[in-house]
Amino acid sequence: MKNNYFTNIPSYTGIGVYALVNNRNGKMYIGASSNIHKRIMQHKYSPSTTIKKAVESGDTFRVEILEKLPSGSNQFDMFEREQYFIDFYDAVSCGYNKATTTCCTKKRLLNSLKEFRGNPEMTKYILDIIEKRERPIYTQQESEYDCYDHIDIRIRVPKGQKAVIKAHAEKLDESMNQFVTRAITETMERDNA
Repeated sequence: MKNNYFTNIPSYTGIGVYALVNNRNGKMYIGASSNIHKRIMQHKYSPSTTIKKAVESGDTFRVEILEKLPSGSNQFDMFEREQYFIDFYDAVSCGYNKATTTCCTKKRLLNSLKEFRGNPEMTKYILDIIEKRERPIYTQQESEYDCYDHIDIRIRVPKGQKAVIKAHAEKLDESMNQFVTRAITETMERDNA
C-alpha cells in the first residue's frame, strides 16, 4: 500500500481535534491529539483497518483541523472536544470512528469511584488517571495563541487544602488549572473595580 493517500498534512504541532475526510464520499474519522502533525504521521504509516480498506480501494483523504486548543489545555479538555465533534458529525454511524470517544469523561471516572468505594487499589488507580489527565499540556505552537500566556507556578497550600480545591473545581466541571486561572482573573477584576 502506498502511503501518499493524504492530500495534505498540516504542520500544526499543537493540541486539537482533527478529521480525516475521505475525498470521494466525505466520510470522516475524528480524533484528538496533543500534537496533531505527529498523530497524522502515525495515521499515514499505520492506518486503521477501515481507512486502510478505503485506501486499498483507491480513496484518498484530506486532513482538516476542526479545533485548535490553547497550550495549557488538558486531556479532559481535548477528549471533550473530540466527543463533541464525533457527535456533531455522527462519525460513528456515518464515518470511520468505532466509538464515541477514546477517553472517559472526568464525570464518568468520578462516578466509577462510587462503584469501587471498598477497593483502595482501584480507587487509587482511578484517581491517578484523573490526576494525569488534568495535567496541562504545553506546546511549541503558543505563537498562534497571542491572547494566551502560560506561567508555570507552583502553589503551596496547607495540607489537605489541595483536595478541597480540587473537589470544588470538579463541582464546577473545571480542571484545577481552569479554576485557579478563573479565580485569579475574577479577583483581579474585583480588586481593580
